[in-house]
Amino acid sequence: MRQETLIDAPSVRLTNDFWDVEIGITEDTGPHRVVDLTNNLLVADESYCYQLTALTNGVKHESPSICDVTAMAIEDETGQSVVLEGRFLFSRRGPTDIGFRHRLTLPVAGRFLEEQITLLHIFGTDTHEISDLRFGFRKVLFDRSSFQWRDAADTFRLVPVPHRRRFGIGLDRKRNDYSAADIFRKAWEPDTSLPGFGSEAWAWTNDEKGLLIAKYNLEAIEFSLFEGEYLVPRKDKDHPVNPVASHVPVPVNHVARFGGIGLYRGDPEAGCSLNGRVEVPFGITRMYAFDGGWEAGYDTYREHLRSLGHTTPKDFDPPLHWNELYNIGWRLGDNSPLQTQSALEREASLAAEIGAEALYLDPTWDTSEGTTIWDAERLGPQAEFVAMLRDQYGLSLSLHLMMHTTDLDEDPRFYHRDIDGNTVAFLNHRDAIYPNACVCCGSDVWKQAKITRLRALAEEGATFMMFDFLQYGLFERDDETRALCHDATHGHPVPLTRQRHAESILEVIQAVKETHPQVLIEAHDRINGGLQDYHPLYFQHGLPNSFDSNWGFEYMWDPYYDLLSGKALSLYEYNLAYDIPLYLHIHEGRDSPTMLAFWWYASTCRHLGIGGVSDPQNPVYQALKQAVSTYQRLKRFFARGEFLGIDLFTHLHLIRDEQAAVAVMFNLTSEPVVREVQIPAEKLGFGSMQITGDGAASTGRNDDSAIRVDIPAMSPLIVELDFSQERATSVH
Repeated sequence: MRQETLIDAPSVRLTNDFWDVEIGITEDTGPHRVVDLTNNLLVADESYCYQLTALTNGVKHESPSICDVTAMAIEDETGQSVVLEGRFLFSRRGPTDIGFRHRLTLPVAGRFLEEQITLLHIFGTDTHEISDLRFGFRKVLFDRSSFQWRDAADTFRLVPVPHRRRFGIGLDRKRNDYSAADIFRKAWEPDTSLPGFGSEAWAWTNDEKGLLIAKYNLEAIEFSLFEGEYLVPRKDKDHPVNPVASHVPVPVNHVARFGGIGLYRGDPEAGCSLNGRVEVPFGITRMYAFDGGWEAGYDTYREHLRSLGHTTPKDFDPPLHWNELYNIGWRLGDNSPLQTQSALEREASLAAEIGAEALYLDPTWDTSEGTTIWDAERLGPQAEFVAMLRDQYGLSLSLHLMMHTTDLDEDPRFYHRDIDGNTVAFLNHRDAIYPNACVCCGSDVWKQAKITRLRALAEEGATFMMFDFLQYGLFERDDETRALCHDATHGHPVPLTRQRHAESILEVIQAVKETHPQVLIEAHDRINGGLQDYHPLYFQHGLPNSFDSNWGFEYMWDPYYDLLSGKALSLYEYNLAYDIPLYLHIHEGRDSPTMLAFWWYASTCRHLGIGGVSDPQNPVYQALKQAVSTYQRLKRFFARGEFLGIDLFTHLHLIRDEQAAVAVMFNLTSEPVVREVQIPAEKLGFGSMQITGDGAASTGRNDDSAIRVDIPAMSPLIVELDFSQERATSVH
């Protein structure tokens, strides 16, 4: 039964076995002291931050404080909550109708602390443009009065999740984690502190214990923010001087500000303005305690996403693709001639010989790139092409899709129009081979046409679709300003927002899935395309009839060097944090005969594509054929098994129902290595294992949970493990 009680007190405590939260109401409003009881970690110990600036009728107003705060205690079968509600206090001529609702919850099921914040436009009379929006917990890292790192903050590091290795490189000098000293405000850039960017989540850990701070918003682009701040201590908060510039010796502490809400690169866009009497809910933030280092934080994040439904389907069985692009070429990539039916049949023959299950056609199978109209004049009717693949080669058909197009003769209402009504050059390349117009994915006419065409392709036998070339607007290139669509006839806000653009692409995906649920769909980042680095990777996943997989970060062109250089190591970290399948095809013509790249990507991408070899006399061709044979026999482990990262170069793929696993181990050095690998059989809940075969053997210890492996130089080793006391085999 739900109970609501108005709190008539200056403060209130929200507690359970895992958290102790002190929340101010009329005094020091907000959660100003938070203790993680699991690790005895003081998570927050300063005033909660409520901050925003409003531009109203051309006048900027900064809010120095909040007022009229009330609090409600709510308890029901799901847990206990405290809800604060109040409004921002501005100067005498400032707005009086900008408020907030702040909910803090300790659930019955789950060991997390959750907060959720809603901006309120109480009367809705004026329009307010919002900036400097920041709510957040605060934790003192360095105490200036005692000249001490508080609570050993100097031993902790901050790690972004899941992009430890690749996100934010342009902003933070390739730093992938941060010390407490790194995030001193203004220590690196004049106006910002490291890390200086948003992340889906942050792991704050000293390698023994830690805190995960995760933002979650499935339907809007929103990130968790963590930054350094200089702050006058709470007891001196009314001191009138500037804490940085003044010569008056007021202690100024180095503070971390995290959780809550904030605007990052102008997202979420709904939080940038208040127009009419509206409520703007932001995504939830959850904080979890964990034991261990950043890897444990990543694992905690994966459990967090699993609890919200982001998992690998139990029956996930995508076809192994053969990508013809690597042998045939691509007009927009290397100005190759258009594909011919005979050339594609040769690729189908290669695919079948190697052991692939589907022929994947990259761009140029349609009448013009982006039309998604099958080029029957060049390739014959699609239904006949599909029948040929099935009957002669045992293959299905998979298709690459482009949202933008090189065709200037489409319905004029398809095209992106700038503020002057002009179309925009395809991909904004001034010297492009095909300087045609890009489309507006927010156009209602374009969406309906795209849906009709994609459903026709599915009806004629396409079983997989990649949604690519779907960038929002056009990001700045060659000092040009980003172009946004301003066509008011399209049915979208003017100019087109990122939110509406992403929603429009999702509408197309959902429409295809609605009539053809068997079609597998991979969706690139809806804002930035193949780089997969603009919005959270879970964004829109799990909504009704949504996409099935994410793109594997463009490691498709030289996957071998991407691995050796360390770029593709990010795929391991993705799998520590995510169960949502990755799709990637790789150029096997650039692999080595040891199949080092093949097995790395097979181990980290649940849906795999290959291509790029054609000569049976090439050692790589024969090695690939043998590797594919092994992969197909073990494919269920890689496609839908549980990924356990024992270490960066030891991956375990587990199917609990079978009490079996496949371990894949890698040696990226120039010398053979002998390694002892501890298999966490006890953690898995299974008995001892047996193993035989070349390259791997039991260590002979009583617990029988470790194996000794010999891995040749620059090679992988694949070990099959059976926890049901049956024999295990090893191949490499």
